[in-house]
Amino acid sequence: MKLALVGEWLSSNLGDRAIGDALAISVTDLGHQVAMVDLSARESSAMSTQASGVGFAVGRLPAPVYRIKGALRWRLTERRRSRSYFKSQTADVDGVLIGGGQLLADHFLNFPRRIALLCHALSESQLRYGFVSCGMGELSAPARDMLKPAIASAEFVGLRDALSRDRFLAQFPGFQEKAIYTPDAAILQLASGKPREKGAPGLGVIAKNKVSAFLPELAGWSDARYTNYWVEVASVMANPDGAVTVFSNGEPADRGLAELVAERLVAGGMAPTVRFPMRLEELVSTIETCSYVVAARLHAVLLALRADVPAVGIEWDPKVRSVLSEFGQEHRCIKFSDDVTQLQAQLRKLHDLEAASEFRCMLEHARSSLRCNLAEFIEVVR
Repeated sequence: MKLALVGEWLSSNLGDRAIGDALAISVTDLGHQVAMVDLSARESSAMSTQASGVGFAVGRLPAPVYRIKGALRWRLTERRRSRSYFKSQTADVDGVLIGGGQLLADHFLNFPRRIALLCHALSESQLRYGFVSCGMGELSAPARDMLKPAIASAEFVGLRDALSRDRFLAQFPGFQEKAIYTPDAAILQLASGKPREKGAPGLGVIAKNKVSAFLPELAGWSDARYTNYWVEVASVMANPDGAVTVFSNGEPADRGLAELVAERLVAGGMAPTVRFPMRLEELVSTIETCSYVVAARLHAVLLALRADVPAVGIEWDPKVRSVLSEFGQEHRCIKFSDDVTQLQAQLRKLHDLEAASEFRCMLEHARSSLRCNLAEFIEVVR
């Protein structure tokens, strides 16, 4: 049997690649073939070796402008090309899994229109499909209208956390029987197994434009204030010799911010190392060599935890705390509005052995649950 896995596999965000890689390995381990299909119909990686500034200027246009631009591009070129891509990529498969990540989100209607088109094409081809390990955001009325037929025809909708389940039930009240819990697939990622000497603490940054879309109060922060926030966090984390590793998750804007933070740290007499992973294995290697990790990107935190690297998440989107709570780690979270004393308190508790043992038990249970979800879907398709 051959399954298509559909997600943002070729985006620059390596968290998406962690999900896709883990799902592909799991399906293959069950004895089936896999076809990786990119939801944005990219033929090649969106990775860039160039940092695009620091993510401050991006995102300042009003949301309606982005929606209009996206709608025009979709109607003029993207819709026809994407439909052709979806049809060709699923022509020889027996079923389709869509997910994970925050795909059931408005995203200026980008994801809803793509999911709607994909699922319509699958229904035309009489292919069964389901959603797995998805996060759900707050949807606009047009987004709900686009997604409703896709939800209606799905075998199931696998949601990765309680917040996503609550949002799904509120926004699609007629489909509660389709909602099941499927943990974030990145937890299926296995540690590299290579012995690595632990180095400095690791700080995973995120660009301002991404954060301010979810935290309106940060939109009023100056660029200097936002950069200074990360400099303060790094200063709290650094070893006595000033060593700290500042890294990105692959996004070019995150990389630009990491460079700027490192420059400020050097000017302050510290000794930062900067890492810009371009491949998933590079991100895994970066995280595994850190003594501990503090990160805003959800999957940087999850990859650290699954590799037994103590981690703290910075909550810029409610999904960070909600997903961590599924593994009993909601206490490993601080808010952007917290002062550095909150981070210091978290760092003092990072190496709690009893809590680490409890987390490993919950993680193994979640892995078993997700593998069962995958096996059950394959039986439905069969």
